[in-house]
Amino acid sequence: MVRTGVELVDIDDEVLEQLVAAARLEDSPADVMAPLPGSPGWGPFAEDAFRQLHRSRRPGLAGPHHEATYAVRAGNQALGVLRLFRPDGADDDSVLEVGMWLSRQHRGAGIGRAALLLGVTRARDLGAVELVADTTATNLAAQAVLRRAGFVLAEPAGSEPSSVQAARRLR
Repeated sequence: MVRTGVELVDIDDEVLEQLVAAARLEDSPADVMAPLPGSPGWGPFAEDAFRQLHRSRRPGLAGPHHEATYAVRAGNQALGVLRLFRPDGADDDSVLEVGMWLSRQHRGAGIGRAALLLGVTRARDLGAVELVADTTATNLAAQAVLRRAGFVLAEPAGSEPSSVQAARRLR
C-alpha cells in the first residue's frame, strides 16, 4: 500500500525553511548534503550551505547542475528531498538518477516509497526512459524501498561491495 497525502513540491523559500528545520534534526549536515569543510555540526555556515545548494538547483534539468530537486511533503510539511539528475558523464536526460533524503523521524511509514513512485512519474514526464539509483550496501531499508518501487537491484560485485546499483525502465 502506498501512503497517500505525500507530494513532491518545488522548493521555494518557505519550503526551504521547512527543509532546514527538518535537516537540523539529523545528526550532521553530511546526512543531508555533501560534507562541508570545517565544523561537522549544524550552525549558520551549514544552514547557509544547505540553502545555497537547493537554491542553485531551482533551474532544474536545464540548469547548470542538470538536477531537478523537489521537497517531499506530507501534511503540508516538508520532510525531505527527492533529486532527479543526470548521472556522471550523461549528456542528455534519457537516463536519470534518483536520490532521496527523508528525515529520520519519518522513515518506515511508507513516505519514502510514495515519494519514490512520484519521482518515477516525474522522471517519465521529463522524458527519461530509465531511472537509476545508487545506495550503500548496508542500507537495507533503501534497497527494500527501491525493490518495492519496481527497481531491479544489481548483484553486488566482490566480497565486500560498498554500493548497490538499481534501475527501473520507464517506457
